[in-house]
This record gives sequence, C-alpha cells and structure tokens, in this order.
Amino acid sequence: MTEQSPQTTASEFNQNAAIFRLLVSAVKDYAIFMLDPNGNVLTWNEGAQRAKGYTADEIIGKHFSTFYTQDAKDRRHPQHELEIAAKQGSYEEEGWRVRKDGTMFWASVVITAVRVEGRLVGYAKVTRDLTERRIAEQQKEIDAKILAATNVELGQALEVKTRFLSTISHEVRTPMAGIIGMAELLSVEDLGAENNGIVRSIFESSKRLLQLLNNLLDSARMESGTVSLENRTFPIRAVLGEVRQLVSPDATKKGLNLKGTCDLQIPEELCGDELRVRQVLLNLAFNAVKFTQSGDIDISCVLKSQIDDITLVRFTVRDTGIGIRSEAQAKLFQPFVQAEDATTRLYGGSGLGLSLSKQLVELMGGTIGFESQIDKGSTFWFEVPFQQGKCLV
Repeated sequence: MTEQSPQTTASEFNQNAAIFRLLVSAVKDYAIFMLDPNGNVLTWNEGAQRAKGYTADEIIGKHFSTFYTQDAKDRRHPQHELEIAAKQGSYEEEGWRVRKDGTMFWASVVITAVRVEGRLVGYAKVTRDLTERRIAEQQKEIDAKILAATNVELGQALEVKTRFLSTISHEVRTPMAGIIGMAELLSVEDLGAENNGIVRSIFESSKRLLQLLNNLLDSARMESGTVSLENRTFPIRAVLGEVRQLVSPDATKKGLNLKGTCDLQIPEELCGDELRVRQVLLNLAFNAVKFTQSGDIDISCVLKSQIDDITLVRFTVRDTGIGIRSEAQAKLFQPFVQAEDATTRLYGGSGLGLSLSKQLVELMGGTIGFESQIDKGSTFWFEVPFQQGKCLV
C-alpha cells in the first residue's frame, strides 16, 4: 500500500477537527484541544482558555510543551507523553502545569492518540484543573503530620504527668495515711469539745484530700490508657453494704435516712472489678450526701437482664437533695466541672468524681446517666454487664 501524502492526511484531520471543535468549543470546565502528530496545538476551546489563559489566536500553532514547567521540558517529558500515547493508545497523569501568566495549576491530563485507518493523525488532549483538590490533599497531609507529631507530644506529656502524679501520690499518701491514722485515734479520746471538733476537722479534711489525690491519679491513668480491669468473683451485696457503711457517718451528721436494697434475682457473686464498682458507687453516694440537706439517700441495685452468662445490673443512688438545673445538666460529666460555680463555692469538690465515674463505667463496658429535678433530688444510675464465663478465681 502506498503512503498517502501529508496534504491528504491534513485534509482528513481538518475534517475531523471541525466536528471536534463543534462538540467541545463551549465546554468550560475542561480544557479540550487537539494536537498534530508533532504536538502543535490545532484547536482550542473555551475551557482551555479559562484554564491556561491563552486565546486561540495566541496558542494555535505553538507546541503544547508551552504549558509545562522548565524542568519537565528539560527532561523531554512532553515528548515522552506523546510517545507513550502513540504506542499504548493513551496517556494519563496528574502534575503541575503553567498558565500564560506564569502561575502554576495542578492538572489531570489525558492524551489520546487519534488514528485514521491506522495512521496517526494527531492527539486529543483533555486537561482538568484540580488545584483546589491538590491543595486540600496537601493540607490534609500537613495536618496529618502535625496531628501525628501532636499525638506523640501529648502521649509524652501524659506519660510525664502520670509519672509525676504517681510519684507525688506515693510521697503524699505515706504522710497522709499517718495524719489520718493519728487523727482517727485522737477522735476517740476526750480532749474537750473544742479540741475534739478540731481533730474531727483534721480527720475529715485529710480524707477529702486523699480522695482528691486518688481521683487525680486515676484520671491521669485513664488519660494515658494505663488503667486495667480485674475480672474476679466478688459479693455484690457486701459491696453495697460497705458503701452504705462508709457514707453513713456523713449521712448521720446531716440527719439523712440511709437505705437501699439489692434485687434477690442478682447472683450472690458477680464477676468483674470489685474495686471499680465500689469506687463509682462511693463517688455517687458521697455526692448524694453532699448535696442533700434533709430526706433520704437510697443506694440500690436491680437485675436488668440475664442473657446466657452475662448479668446486666443497674446500680442507682437516689437523693432528695438540691437537684440540677436543666441548663447545667449537659456539662455534668466533664472533668473539673460542677453544675454551677455557686455549687462549688457552697459545697466544695473538684468536679472530678462524675467524670472519672463515667470513664470507669465505660471502661467496664457499661453506661451511666441521671435524672434530676431542681429542689426535688437526683437519681444517678449506671449499668454494668458482668460476664461470669471469663472470671478468675
């Protein structure tokens, strides 16, 4: 077969180019244009003018490498694109391109070889400006690196804080235990009304300080993820009895009626972390006594469900205290927060107890919540699933 003349090829190409121009001339979001076999621009649509800044009169006839960075030109990258497209039928990539005014944009490029009866007559080139997406991706990468670095720093800071609190806890607990022990011994002596009152104040203040210290340490351990749970059998009714006994002196001083029940359907022994269950109950019970001036404190538990070897128990602490205003309820489980500033001034407290209780309950796989009415009292509850099958003796 004899090769057709270049004039015939150009005629065929121009006929196809006319159809091509008609179809794509009004497209605005994509730069769509055609190149001759050597890479010179033959057609130019509105989208190409918007993306690259050249008018048709300025660019037609020029080589498409005009849109590439100098580094890409030095590497003969535009020529390589055409060679690959001619060999494989098409070429795709994303990369930086240059506008008429010298600014850069991130382009998605598709070059397709155009053949007529097997002969290469040119290329169709489609370019889309994806600069905004690229900038967003780069910012995302930067943010991810910053976040990773911040997480490392936070982890290190939490570790330092936990070590610090552990050290301080050890150093403070020893003398604090001595103060509490001596104050307790003195409290049973007849030192006179005034001196006995002073000793009782020392004893109560020391206990509150030790409780605050323990809450701070537990809170730091929760943040650093170093709190672990035990799964051992424990007598649930004895735990409730101990909690009532511990809060009884404070309740008696205020003339409060302390009561409670434990559902008979609950097994005598449950499998879980006895220490953490008692800790949450004590936090809720001491809060109930603190914010109640008269009436009752009820510390109870009921069986919610028994499915296979999982026993779901709901613990409740009800009081007839001051209640919580509806607008203050949303922030109640936040650390170092109490319902209102006036409450802190009047009743004291660090605001850590409820936050820590929530974290401990969730660590045990449970949920915690409350209902409250102003001047009528509050009911705090938490539910914990106890799985008998995974219990250690």
